[in-house]
Amino acid sequence: MGAQFTMKLARIGALLRKVADFITVFLVGYAFLCAFIMMFHIFADVVGRLLWVPLPGTLHIVSHWYMVGFIFLTIAYAERKKSHIEVTFVKERLPEGIRTYFDIFGLVLMFVIFFTFGWYTLPFALKAMAIREYIEDVFLITIWPVAWYLPIGCWALCAQLLIHIGDSCTSLIRRQSR
Repeated sequence: MGAQFTMKLARIGALLRKVADFITVFLVGYAFLCAFIMMFHIFADVVGRLLWVPLPGTLHIVSHWYMVGFIFLTIAYAERKKSHIEVTFVKERLPEGIRTYFDIFGLVLMFVIFFTFGWYTLPFALKAMAIREYIEDVFLITIWPVAWYLPIGCWALCAQLLIHIGDSCTSLIRRQSR
């Protein structure tokens, strides 16, 4: 019975990993598309300033659309690649078993912080969508979809954190069972 349960749990974990990885890669692809479009937008604005007329709304579009997407939609990918900054001055001097506990504690703390941040920004996204939030420049710039980048990015990060928490707990259990 225990072996069957473990196998089912491993299959569920593998499926969740595939779904979380697909979402993470999709979000980072969208974020890089934002960065690519931002480069051409800024280039066109600079050329417009030099030759004729700058593009209206460039500052607002760049700061409200492109930059927010590039920042919040890529944090899950950074966690997937384990590229977040770690301060290992104390941790590297500890025995390996205790290091794993520190890793799990840090991952859980990060999960709680980003899940809370995603939960906190959700009402703002819902309100922005309900009122169809926009800003005024030379023309109206719709910004309500960007409010969704924060909770989506944070929760995608949380999915990757759950995967790493599970991996760390599994390695800790395996190490202790030897």
